[in-house]
Parts: sequence; C-alpha cells; structure tokens
Amino acid sequence: MVEAVNTTVLSMGGRTTALAAYVCGRPPPTSVTWLPPAHLPPLVAGTTRDRFRAHNLTEGEIGGCLYTVLTIVGVRTSDAGRWVVVAASQKDADAALIRLNVTAAAHSFSASSAHTHHQHHHEAHTFTIFHTPLVATFILLSASALWP
Repeated sequence: MVEAVNTTVLSMGGRTTALAAYVCGRPPPTSVTWLPPAHLPPLVAGTTRDRFRAHNLTEGEIGGCLYTVLTIVGVRTSDAGRWVVVAASQKDADAALIRLNVTAAAHSFSASSAHTHHQHHHEAHTFTIFHTPLVATFILLSASALWP
C-alpha cells in the first residue's frame, strides 16, 4: 500500500518543497519511482537530477511502513501537476497521487501617491499592492483614517 502524507501540496515558487508518502507491505518494496508531470523524467529513489532529489526509503512512523520523500529545490510553476509515487515489491505494486500546486512569489510595493485637497488639508495617500497570479488585491490606506 502507498499512501500520500498529503494528497495536495501547495508551495510558493522558489521554495524547497517536499512530497512524501508511506509505503507499507510485506514483502517490503524493492523499488520506489516518482513519476512527475509528463514533461519531466521519472526519478528512482536514491537519485538526484537537477533540482529534484528522490530520497532513499527510511523507517516510517507507522509500524511496518517505510517513508519516501521527493525534494524539489527552488520549486517552479512548471513543476506543478500530478505526481505519482509507485512502490513495487516482488509480489505486487501500488501507487499514490500527489497534486502539487505552485503559486508565484507574492510581490508587494508601496508608493506615496498624489496629494489630494480635502477640507483645506493635504493628505498623503499610500497605495499598497499585493499581487499573486490568481488574485490581485488593492488596499488603500489613508493616513487620516489611521491617525485622526
């Protein structure tokens, strides 16, 4: 039996990300292979390729189970998709699906904008923009609203 630790993993671009699964069964697996989205080559446990490292099996927290981890250094949006971890023994094979979602790093900046004239007072307005690929949130903060 192969069971994903998390069936969906959300990561921010540029971070190191780990996909993990428990591999249980008798006899124990003789091989573990990570099958990434179609545009990337498979990785066998114990190998490293570019930013991807398929770690060797280790003892799991669950009795009779082993633990497998794939680490991605500097995860990119192109790494997102369905990852399948396959464990095989001399007796049988099993697999688990892990969906990796990657968001671009959030960008933010602040800028003092034009001054407005209201009730004969000049107020500086600050605009802060937070941007992600799916959601852009614009927050208008007024100095007069924060400090009477």
